[in-house]
Amino acid sequence: MGTHGEFDRLALQSCRKLRNEYPELQIEVVLTNLHAIWKGNKWDSSPYSDVSTVLYDIEEAHYKQRIALSNRKMIDACAALICYVDETVCRSGAKTAMRYAKRKDLRIVNLFDERDKPFYGMTYEEISETCNKIFNDSSKEQ
Repeated sequence: MGTHGEFDRLALQSCRKLRNEYPELQIEVVLTNLHAIWKGNKWDSSPYSDVSTVLYDIEEAHYKQRIALSNRKMIDACAALICYVDETVCRSGAKTAMRYAKRKDLRIVNLFDERDKPFYGMTYEEISETCNKIFNDSSKEQ
């Protein structure tokens, strides 16, 4: 897993818990650059001291491309992809990675569920009413 998003953090936390039951579980965290462990003015790899870390040779790539390149390299090195991707979203790095995994014919486990959306099952009127209520409540607080 990577180090940039909430899903990465949750995946690492879940893998650490699973390792209690399956001590042979190997966990690898991919750093897209060394800034992930540079804290203030010193190196701090303690958040990853109990796992293996990988840093691909992508330092020459533009910083905006490093996550996408890391995702591709991770996918190239695995047999399955576990992800959380809303395929209805126009653009996302996770969606791009999932499409790449599909082209590579990997097994894909997408944990996304339509019911996770905040307005799931609501009509347009209900969504509008909810948004207006939220907006009005936040305006009163200011």
